[in-house]
Amino acid sequence: MTSFPDLIPLVDPRSVAIIGASPNHAKSPGRIASHLLDGKFDGELYLVNPKYDEIDGRRCYASVADLPQSVDLAVVMIPADSVLAAARACAAQGVKYLIIMSSGFSEMGDAGEAAQQELTAIARESGMRIYGPNCPGYLVMHQRRAISFSPRLDIESWSPDGRTALITQGGAMGRAVIDAMESHGSPGLNYWFSTGNEADLQAADFLGWLADEPSTDTIVMVLESIRDGRRFMEAAALARDHGKQIIVLKVGRSAAGRQATATHTAALAGRDAVVDAALRQCGIIRVDDIDELVDLARILDRYPVREVANVGVCSLSGGSAAHLADLCGTYGFNVESPTTATLQKLQDLLPPLAAVGNPVDLTTGIFSSPELVGEALKVFISDERIDALVMPFPYQLGHINHVMAEKLAEVSRLFDKPIIAVAISESMFEDPAADTLRAVRVPYIPSATKAVLALKRYASIPSLRRTGTWRPTPTPTNVAPLAGTGTLSEESSEAALTEYGISFPPSKVASSVAHAVATAERLGYPVVLKAAGDGLAHKSDAGLVRVGIADRAALEVAYHEVCAAHGSLVGGTRTTVKVVRMVTDGLETLCGIAVDPSFGAIVSFGLGGIYAEVLGDIALRVCPLTDDEARELIAETKAFPLLEGARGGARLDVDAAAEAVAALSRFGYEHADQLAGVDVNPLKVQTSGALGLDALVVLAEQEEL
Repeated sequence: MTSFPDLIPLVDPRSVAIIGASPNHAKSPGRIASHLLDGKFDGELYLVNPKYDEIDGRRCYASVADLPQSVDLAVVMIPADSVLAAARACAAQGVKYLIIMSSGFSEMGDAGEAAQQELTAIARESGMRIYGPNCPGYLVMHQRRAISFSPRLDIESWSPDGRTALITQGGAMGRAVIDAMESHGSPGLNYWFSTGNEADLQAADFLGWLADEPSTDTIVMVLESIRDGRRFMEAAALARDHGKQIIVLKVGRSAAGRQATATHTAALAGRDAVVDAALRQCGIIRVDDIDELVDLARILDRYPVREVANVGVCSLSGGSAAHLADLCGTYGFNVESPTTATLQKLQDLLPPLAAVGNPVDLTTGIFSSPELVGEALKVFISDERIDALVMPFPYQLGHINHVMAEKLAEVSRLFDKPIIAVAISESMFEDPAADTLRAVRVPYIPSATKAVLALKRYASIPSLRRTGTWRPTPTPTNVAPLAGTGTLSEESSEAALTEYGISFPPSKVASSVAHAVATAERLGYPVVLKAAGDGLAHKSDAGLVRVGIADRAALEVAYHEVCAAHGSLVGGTRTTVKVVRMVTDGLETLCGIAVDPSFGAIVSFGLGGIYAEVLGDIALRVCPLTDDEARELIAETKAFPLLEGARGGARLDVDAAAEAVAALSRFGYEHADQLAGVDVNPLKVQTSGALGLDALVVLAEQEEL
C-alpha cells in the first residue's frame, strides 16, 4: 500500500530560503519574498543570491551552504542551467522540500528531459522532496500564505473559511479556475497546488495529503496526465473514505496517439476510456470544462450531498420555466407535481393567474404582491416530493429581481435541499440580484443547460459513492511467470487461463487428418477446426477456422482447407490443427486485458465475436475485480439486456460471465508486467455457465538485462 508524504513542512514551513532572491519586486524572483511577507509569515526567511549582500534590509547569503540552519523549504527561481547545482546543494544541507519554479526541463526536449531526470534522481537519493520544476508555487488561502511569483495576488481578501482545495498541473489553468471561483464568489478555496512537470511530487501526493486534511471537504483537479495511475487511485480512495468528493477535469479526450496492438481489447480500450473507468471506480466525477468544474464545486460548497430525483421549477416566466423543465427531463430528472396538500396551499396563496403544479409559474401577477414569492418558495420546496429547486431569472426586472433574490436567499437558509438560481441571459449575471445570491453562496449559474448539468452531476454522487468502491490490492507475490514469448498458441493461452478458473469447451490438438477424425468422433459432432500453434492471432480473419463440421467427410475437407490457408499465409506445410466441440447456444461476448502504462492491467467486457469492433460495445475497469464488480461492469454494456433475456430471449448466466471476467482480471493483475494483452473472444454466455471459445495471450517484449 502507498504512503503519502507529510506536506506540513511544505505548506506550513517554519523556515524558508529563496534562492535567486531579487530586490526588483516588478520581476518574478523579487515577488516571492514580498508575497510571503505580505501574508505575515512568522518563520525564518533567508534570501540567497551571490549578487547581493542584503535585500530590503535583510541579509542575503551567497549560497545555501552559508545559511545558519537547514530549512524546511527552499524555493528556486534561477536559470535552468544552474538549477541542478542548487538542488544538489539543498540536498546536501538537509532541505526537506524544494520548489523549483524555473522552466526549461522536460517541456523543452531531450536535454531538458535529461536534466529533469537528474532532479528525480536527486530526490530519490537524498530524501529531499521536489515540487516542480516549471511550476508557479502554491497558495494557502485560509492562512494567507503564498509561495508564488504571480503579479496579481490580493492576499488580504482571501477568506479563512474556504473548504475546497484545487490541484492543477498547469499554472494558467489553475489561475483560470481561481478567477472563475472569485467571479462567482464561491466556492471558497483553502489550497491551490500546481505541480508543474512533476519530477518528484505528483498530483497524487497532494491528493493523498488532502484526503485527511481537516479543513478540506471538496477537492477539484485539472490534470493533463496521470503519471502513476495506481498511486492516484489509492489517494482518491483515501479521500473518498474520508468523505471528500473529488471533481476532475482531465484534458485529452481525443483518440490521437492511440496505438493498436495485437488484441481487440487494446484497440477498443482507448487511453481516455481507461481514465474514465479509473475515475468512476474511485467515485470521482469527471467534467469537461472549467465552467462545469466550478459550477459543481459551488453546489457542493453550499449543500450536503443528497439524493435528487424530482426537481421543482419555479419562475415568473412560463417560457423559462418550460425550458428548464425540458432540460431537467433531458438529463433524466423527474419534474413531477408536489402533493395535493402542497398544490392546495399554493393555490390559496398565489394570484389567480398563477399556474400551480411543477413548474410553478408565478406570472407577472406576482409584481403586485412580491412578498408572496418567499411564502410560495417555502411551501414548494418543503414538499416531500421536491428534492431540489431551480429558479430562472429570465431578464432585467429591476426591483422584482431583487425581491426574488432576497426571498430565494432567505429560503436557502431554511432548507438543505439544493436551490439553484439560473441566469437565462448573460446580462442577468451582472444584475444586482446576483450579488444578493452570491452573498449567501446560492449557486447562480449563467446558463440553463449548465445549471441542470451541474445539478445532474451533483445528483449522481450518491450512486457513484455506492459503486465507486475501488480499494488497493496487495502486490501479488510468488506468481509463476508465463512461459513463452510473443503471441502464445491458443492451447497455451487456454491452459494459462484455465488455471484461473476460466472454462473452455473440450478440445484436442491433432497432427494428421486421421488423428483429427478420431478426435472429432470422440468429442462428438458438430465440431470446430482451427489451425494450432504459436503466433496466430485473429484466426477467423485469416481463414484458419471452420465451424459447424457435422461429419467425417466435412472434417477431411476442412482439415485440408485450413492447412492450405495456413501455408499460403506463412509458407510451409501445416499438419497440426485443433479440434473443438462446437458450442451453439448462448450469446457471444468479449472479455480481455489491455495493459495501460499508467494504470496497469485493464479488463474489458462487451458484445463479442464479429461485433466487438463493429459496435465498439466495451466497458472497462482497472484490475482486479471481485465477482460483484465484474457484474457491475457487465451491466454497463449493450450486451446486458440480451443476457437478461430481452424481448423474450432466454435468461443467460450473468453470474458465470461475471466469474469469468473477475478471473481474467486476476490473471491480468498478477501478470501485468509480462502481458501485452489478452482476448477471450468470444466468451459464450449460456443459460448455465460461460465458455471461452477462443483465447489469445500476447506477451510483451522483455528488455534484455
